[in-house]
This record gives sequence, structure tokens and C-alpha cells, in this order.
Amino acid sequence: MPEYAIDCDCRKPKPGMIHKAIDEFGIMPVAVIGDQRCDVELGKNFGIPSILVLTGYGESQPNEVKALADYVAKDLPDAVDWIFSRETEKTGGQR
Repeated sequence: MPEYAIDCDCRKPKPGMIHKAIDEFGIMPVAVIGDQRCDVELGKNFGIPSILVLTGYGESQPNEVKALADYVAKDLPDAVDWIFSRETEKTGGQR
């Protein structure tokens, strides 16, 4: 679809959508979870961990994408558990 093939900071893997969410909702993301290369690259471009889930398109991603991710999760609950374990380590057991 040519009308969507635009170069914009709002398109993954550029971090514009994260900046907009921070501005609109006042939250700071701790990770990007996704099933494609652009999701993994988005986290890298913003400087936060990237988690590749093996559901959806994730299972068919090449090994280079899996290696680029900070964590490869079997599914969304596994990804969330990984995030919570990292955040718990950072805060000394406080959630």
C-alpha cells in the first residue's frame, strides 16, 4: 500500500511512537515486545531492551533477529515475566 510507505519518525523501527506515548501518557517504557525485526530494532533505537516473542511472526524470524533481541520469549507471559524479573532486580525486590 503505497500511501503507508512513508518515511516518518512515527514508523517502526524509528522511536517516534514511543516519544509520542511518553508525551501523551507520561510513562517511560521499560522494554519493547514484538514478533518482528522492526520491533526488536525499535527497542534498540530507543535504548531499551527488546524482546522477541516466538508467537505470530516471531518463530519464523531468522537467527540474526533472534540474536539481536535482548531476550527471546516463548510467548507474551514469558516476556512479561522477564521484564518483571529485571525490574525486581533493579529495585532490590520492590515492584
